Amino acid sequence: MLIPIFIYIVVPIVCLCLHLFLCQWMQKQAIDPPFWALLLVMISYGGWLIILLTGLFWQWSGMASLGLFYLLFVAPFLMLGTAVSIARQQQLSVYHRWVFRASAGYIPIVGVVVLITLLGR
Repeated sequence: MLIPIFIYIVVPIVCLCLHLFLCQWMQKQAIDPPFWALLLVMISYGGWLIILLTGLFWQWSGMASLGLFYLLFVAPFLMLGTAVSIARQQQLSVYHRWVFRASAGYIPIVGVVVLITLLGR
């Protein structure tokens, strides 16, 4: 029972805490954090971590399939919108630049992962 608790409870809580820590860290440095854009990046990449851990250490389920559907068919559009909306804010800080790069690189990264998965079969 520890494996699903770790995958489905601990990993999301750690990602959320990391998001809040980064936003507080930016505010301490007098930087207006890109709260929602960073949250979307954390959700999307954290979702891939959960999918990976599920595939490696647990059994596949309908919820995992729904999560994968989101990551493949919904998240790319949201990440593209995030990249477009934050593109002009890249120069504000290294954090804004990181959020832009993570959101702009999502579609190519997912494409490579899907291609490797399909070629590996």
